[in-house]
Amino acid sequence: MAAMAPSTVSTMTQTSTRSGDDSWRKALDRLDPDLKTTLKSVATRKVDVVSAVLRAADDKRQLCVRKQWRFTAPNGKVIVVRDVLEKVVSWINRYKAIGDVASQYDPVDAALPWAAFRFLLNVASDDIQAFCLMTTVLEAVARILARSKIIEEAYIYGSNATDIAQTLEEALVLLLADALALLAKCVKYFGRSTGGKFSLEFQLPVA
Repeated sequence: MAAMAPSTVSTMTQTSTRSGDDSWRKALDRLDPDLKTTLKSVATRKVDVVSAVLRAADDKRQLCVRKQWRFTAPNGKVIVVRDVLEKVVSWINRYKAIGDVASQYDPVDAALPWAAFRFLLNVASDDIQAFCLMTTVLEAVARILARSKIIEEAYIYGSNATDIAQTLEEALVLLLADALALLAKCVKYFGRSTGGKFSLEFQLPVA
């Protein structure tokens, strides 16, 4: 099979990127103004922010190995935080394997969730229970971002886009908005110095 010309691949990637960025902007616009402001407060123009997130996640994973951090979930299940962070790394690597366009073309909107990841993974917190709970949120969001990218490329913006692409995009925007809201709530909590109890009641659809 003949290889695609570099210019063709570049054109397809940039077209998909612009469409994908539209989804992120729509998702961001659905947030309450307070949550949107909170999320934008950690925005970064760092090149390849996803790789920075991977490094931060691995650093925290090694810390969890040394500290042997674990916690008991509301359902009574004991969760090893190291295992959760390993899942975070795995989902992010899947996202990158599909194509990390966020850091290449739009380091503001599409990179916002990764900027939030980086902030949360680097934050210093004395509340170990809160940090452990937050890692489960990151794992859920990383899973959603990776699977959403697959849906974008295969069914919405790619060459094989289906006739229900608009319906899929609308559903995807709602899912991404929920994910962004969760990240914003985490950033809001860990970005303040109060001693309040960290509690997130969330139920994300299985992506």
